Amino acid sequence: MSRLPTILRVVGWTAFGLLMVIVFLLSFSTFFIDKFPEGMITLGMTFMMVPICGLMVVTFGGLFGASILSKRLKRLAAAQGKKVVAQIVKISYMGAEGSKHNTVPIYRFDLEVEHEGETVRASTEIKSRNLDQSRFPPGTKVSAVYDHSTGAIAMLDRNDRVVEYF
Repeated sequence: MSRLPTILRVVGWTAFGLLMVIVFLLSFSTFFIDKFPEGMITLGMTFMMVPICGLMVVTFGGLFGASILSKRLKRLAAAQGKKVVAQIVKISYMGAEGSKHNTVPIYRFDLEVEHEGETVRASTEIKSRNLDQSRFPPGTKVSAVYDHSTGAIAMLDRNDRVVEYF
């Protein structure tokens, strides 16, 4: 369940790539537009609007939905979960969100949690402009809140608040 924001982000970027391919092909087809009758061009452009609009919905749903779902999973873990000590396995750069002048990088922390005698792996996303990855080498212990029923995990700061930004 905690990998769902990552999957949504991949789906969103894939849909965006397909959308750009379709737009490129449509713009390239304008060189040959005079070779076809007008009714065929209108029919073709009308049918191309369906995948374009569908890919736009999937792109925005995947990219914005990933951030929204990540935040909701953290809140769910904070409300239902129990406080644990987690070990950092890996930190991955997931991309960034924001505008050209106000970009915030997103990092995924893969954590291992000891729960009822078994080691469970979960991940959480954190936004940070100045994350120093040398402060969090693999094996570092951090406090977190883990909800076993959903698999959601959220890192905690020194004041036991859920970390959204560093």
